[in-house]
Amino acid sequence: MIFTTESDKLSKALTSIQVKGKGSTNSGFGNTSLGSYVMLIVKDNTLSIWNGNNTFFVKLDITLTGETNEGSCVVDTTTFAQTFSYAPAI
Repeated sequence: MIFTTESDKLSKALTSIQVKGKGSTNSGFGNTSLGSYVMLIVKDNTLSIWNGNNTFFVKLDITLTGETNEGSCVVDTTTFAQTFSYAPAI
């Protein structure tokens, strides 16, 4: 899987896809999120980022430009967001 996108756009998407906020927990309402593991799918010059649980799913699409190689993987956003680096276009 190969793709190129702006690092701030990817970072914002990885944060948003966790859907952090107030929600129902085992002990009432509290801080919740869908979790840190997300699925990345590159297909047709689009990066689709999926996250969900047994009651709710969310998908974000980022349009890609440049070279892409279709594929998919699952990543932990807490570590993945720290490992990609910014490479300015030449």
